[in-house]
Amino acid sequence: MDMWRDDKFDLLVQEFCHCDRSLSSHYNRKHDKDYIEKVVTRLMLQGKVRAAMSWLTDRSKGSILFPSNKITMSVNGARCETTVIDALKSKHPSLHSPHSSTLMTASPLPLLEDIEITGSHVGLVARHIEGSAGLCGCDSAH
Repeated sequence: MDMWRDDKFDLLVQEFCHCDRSLSSHYNRKHDKDYIEKVVTRLMLQGKVRAAMSWLTDRSKGSILFPSNKITMSVNGARCETTVIDALKSKHPSLHSPHSSTLMTASPLPLLEDIEITGSHVGLVARHIEGSAGLCGCDSAH
């Protein structure tokens, strides 16, 4: 987010392209019949019919847009040309202070007790834990 705020868009695009190359498989999975069936079925079961048809017919219109790129958007039924950053700003409400009735009332915090946990405390508790050793699945006695 810092790079976005500092207008370092070239760095962000390079990072995106690098990640995209490293995460993509060595072959195009869109030509794998089983993969196509799996993705379309998942999208249809989620009720995303338009996304499934778009994915199936390869009509996705996605691309990288910079904040200064001109786009056409619909405003109250009329189409107008604007920049990406202005379109994004128009979709978000302006900032305002919340009304005091929407905020929670502060209750006094309980007194802070000074607790000292030592290695012997941890060892004592760890010896009584069963089946909670994480991924290895061992008990604490092992």
